[in-house]
Amino acid sequence: MIIRLTESYVVNDNDEVTITVTVGQGQKGNTEMFFEGKKLPCKSKCTLGTGKDLTGKSVRVISVVTDTSKHTNDTSVIYDLKGGKSPKQHKVSYTVKKERDTVDYIATFKFV
Repeated sequence: MIIRLTESYVVNDNDEVTITVTVGQGQKGNTEMFFEGKKLPCKSKCTLGTGKDLTGKSVRVISVVTDTSKHTNDTSVIYDLKGGKSPKQHKVSYTVKKERDTVDYIATFKFV
């Protein structure tokens, strides 16, 4: 299953923008981030740059989440963006059919 999220984030010219990605529900996941198509070295938290350097550009976040919890088949990813006009949090979730199933979460954030 692929879950997609596309959102805009309003930045401030001189403020540093950060993104933090958290896999929820006690599940296991692997996250990779791409800025303008180039892979970033960070996995769960990344400082992307100042607003004036980000405007008109985007970051793409790919998280592969595996249901490893014996207590639930719910999976989720939480994206926290800071350094813009206001902090934003986006949570996406999906319930898998059976334990050990995986979900691909793909989020794109455009900076405006």
